[in-house]
Amino acid sequence: SGSVQVEVGGVVTLDEARVTCEDAAGNSVCAVSSTVKNKGVWGGNDRNVGPYTLDFTLDASAVGSVTIRVLIKGDQSWAATSRPEAAEGLGPPETHFVSARTDDTWDKTNPLEGARVLGHLWWSCPPQQMTVTSARRTLPTISSHKNRRQKRSLSR
Repeated sequence: SGSVQVEVGGVVTLDEARVTCEDAAGNSVCAVSSTVKNKGVWGGNDRNVGPYTLDFTLDASAVGSVTIRVLIKGDQSWAATSRPEAAEGLGPPETHFVSARTDDTWDKTNPLEGARVLGHLWWSCPPQQMTVTSARRTLPTISSHKNRRQKRSLSR
């Protein structure tokens, strides 16, 4: 078992955060993973970016190289049909800022500058590589919000 700590300052509302664990072949090896759901991150003068702790347990088959990743989904209410603009018949949002967070099919390119905006529902923190032996089943806490040097030392 192990845990991951993550900060989510890039969203206004944290809809969900979860952990994925994959072996070298890309198979899921998380037996159990906790989630964090429906947290207000920014509002008024409040700032609640975390860190949030997510716990996970690896399958007994998880031996060798394992990739631990935190996936984050946020700000989905921006595209909800209950928004005042939608109620007025103005349709879904058309800004890159909203669509990039709420529409997996969003793919727009500025033909003059070549800039491209791809939409995602789930955003990934940098993956952490760990080597798991059959003798070492308890993993250290991974802090995704710490500096790179700390992340590297924890990921070995």
